[in-house]
Amino acid sequence: MMLINPSIIDQSVEVDEQYEGCLSFFDVRGMVPRPVRIEVEHQDIDGTVLITSFEGAVARLVCHEMTISVGAYTVRA
Repeated sequence: MMLINPSIIDQSVEVDEQYEGCLSFFDVRGMVPRPVRIEVEHQDIDGTVLITSFEGAVARLVCHEMTISVGAYTVRA
């Protein structure tokens, strides 16, 4: 999956809090709340703007990757 210039444009009020870790900071883990559903505006490789919905574990993963891409992971964990 490739999301170019992703931005969360909507998210559920309901969150799921779980222990989360990151291979970039192998020994750092913590409880992190994440929305159970998100909508992400992004571009594909051709520059077409898309909106994609993610739920559950995939929503958590996308949120995690977007968080570490801006360097905020250690602030949240």
